[in-house]
Amino acid sequence: LRLGLVDVLAEIGGLEAESVLAAMLDTTGRGVEVAYVAKALQSMAPGQYREPAVAAATDLLTHPPVIENPTRLDASARDYLYQVLQMFNDTSFAGAAQQMLVSTDGRVDRDVLSYLNGSLKEQAMPAIYQAYQDPRLSNQWEKASLVGAAFNYVGPNTQANQMFQDVLAATNVPTPLKAMAVASLVGTDRGMIAVDR
Repeated sequence: LRLGLVDVLAEIGGLEAESVLAAMLDTTGRGVEVAYVAKALQSMAPGQYREPAVAAATDLLTHPPVIENPTRLDASARDYLYQVLQMFNDTSFAGAAQQMLVSTDGRVDRDVLSYLNGSLKEQAMPAIYQAYQDPRLSNQWEKASLVGAAFNYVGPNTQANQMFQDVLAATNVPTPLKAMAVASLVGTDRGMIAVDR
């Protein structure tokens, strides 16, 4: 119902509608609503509500509220919030996000990885490589998501090249993962990289 209200206000348009939607950004505790409202305001008044949208997204990422009776949309709240940051090409949360890339239970947070890779691009490689070397990350298939992100930069980036070499040289990396790593480079125009044999 609330998302439908956003659609109605966006259709009506004008400063009053924008004011109501901007107030929703300040009061909602749901990631999907922040994303929906931010997108509506961006289409109504491009760039004018960037700061409150980014502030609302980073606040909910930093202080996630407890949602009573959550829906499937609430389960994807963090993904929606990172999408808001990416929509505005905002990298102000990147430093905090880097600290969240590997969870305490040794898993890669794929929402964080997508945000860092999408917003920082090759500049995300130091964080990706640091996470790859994190001793809490012992599961090779968890590491595979980091390796997949790094392969976008194999060739021009030293750390991406090192990750590729590490995967091929490691004795504890499953053969299918090594095959996937090699296959990801076949047919690309990244050129050859030096791999220690």
